[in-house]
Amino acid sequence: MTTIAKPSLRGIDNIFLQLEHPRRLMTVSSLWYFVAPLDIAVVEQELKRITVEFPRFAQVPRGNSFWHTARWEPAHNFNIKDHVVSYTLTESSEKELKKYLSMTIALPFDQEKPRWVAHIVYGLPDGKSAMFMKVHHCLADGQGFVRSLLTCTSAKDSINAAIAASLAAKSAPRPRAKASQLPILSSLSSETAAQIPQPLVEIWAFMIFFLTYFLTVVVGLLHTARMGVRSATFQRRGFSYKGEQTAVKSIAWSDDVSIDDIRVVRKAYGASLNDVMVATVTRCIRSYLSELGKVEDEELMLFIPISLRRPDDWSFQNITSAAWAWFPLQDKSTKHLLRSVRHEMNGVKASSGPSIGYSFINSVFRLPGLATRGFIDFFANKGHGVLTNVPGPTEPITFANQQIIEYRALPPQTGKGTLGMGLLSYNGKMNLSILTDEMAAMGYPDAAEKICGRFVKEFEIILEDAKREAREGEEIKKSQ
Repeated sequence: MTTIAKPSLRGIDNIFLQLEHPRRLMTVSSLWYFVAPLDIAVVEQELKRITVEFPRFAQVPRGNSFWHTARWEPAHNFNIKDHVVSYTLTESSEKELKKYLSMTIALPFDQEKPRWVAHIVYGLPDGKSAMFMKVHHCLADGQGFVRSLLTCTSAKDSINAAIAASLAAKSAPRPRAKASQLPILSSLSSETAAQIPQPLVEIWAFMIFFLTYFLTVVVGLLHTARMGVRSATFQRRGFSYKGEQTAVKSIAWSDDVSIDDIRVVRKAYGASLNDVMVATVTRCIRSYLSELGKVEDEELMLFIPISLRRPDDWSFQNITSAAWAWFPLQDKSTKHLLRSVRHEMNGVKASSGPSIGYSFINSVFRLPGLATRGFIDFFANKGHGVLTNVPGPTEPITFANQQIIEYRALPPQTGKGTLGMGLLSYNGKMNLSILTDEMAAMGYPDAAEKICGRFVKEFEIILEDAKREAREGEEIKKSQ
């Protein structure tokens, strides 16, 4: 009789089990809106396909100890119906939907079943329906979760085509180095450059690569050291409160902003999409705290997830790390705010911290006993929250024979009083979703709802400033 090996959780998978707290669940979730009621039988059929393509959806982690992580084992008597819940709202409103999802996301998973559940919600305004799916972070990161879901939508063919194209590009022969493309040699005349033997060109190209790599490592380590010192010494005051973390949660989401409008801002200020969105979110949070008279921190400390996946990697697992980043909460002009955000985000990209952290966690935390609750909570409660950006399909897609008209995603909270914030782009639009503690009694009423409610307004202010900047730039060019 052949024994099938049961893979163990890697350190990065296990850390999400250890990060979990009864009042702070490590849940990744998404929300799809549909124009008409979903057929639950079709939904079950589509989701069953996922369990075949990604077996971890039908497995549970068992056998965790001080000395080794749990192993993935097939769930006993797995039934797809145990993971699909149907619910009809008692009141046909978006407010009631948010109330239901806030209650749902706080419910722990059944430890004896695979850790995911899909909630099919009926009774939305205009006959719409929704699917809210939550998955434990030990199964996969946000991109792995989103990509696995997309394989049971109309996007599957385009996904397969993109993977095939990426693999083909990787297998293509590497082009030979050319003297005209290399530093110093490119300053030579074409006749002189053509006389340099190809082996010498290749050696020079390797030397340039090695020097660049060496400098990148040094700069990355310096950024990592800076990040480590700042994260250890930073003391958050905003969104903090005394006592145990509340188990009552609040979920909200914003209206959409246009990707085309984001491009206008990017062009005007030389910023990336992430820079623009981080600046917008920073202003939303500052505006909310300012309204309460509680801008108590000079900087907003956010946990920024960093994907370490290759473009063609669609596997259902955690291949992610993260870095702390700090953004100004002072009242800055749009230009100065974006400059500060861009500088900080460039530091995050240059840092070796995410790669080092990923390797460290994957190796050291294979011994779960080394990650004590005190150690985890110390860092989990440090910042104001987590902000992730997950790219979604650029065109409308369908699921269970219906078009998805809205798409949102949420990461888990990092600690007590923190904001779990998810940016997601879909069909030419971008939106913000937030999960946080219900903190009205702690002096932060309707935090998720009010911060999300500012998203479009704050972006429009940034957009108007960008248009003004572009006009002034054109006028200067004409006057020269």
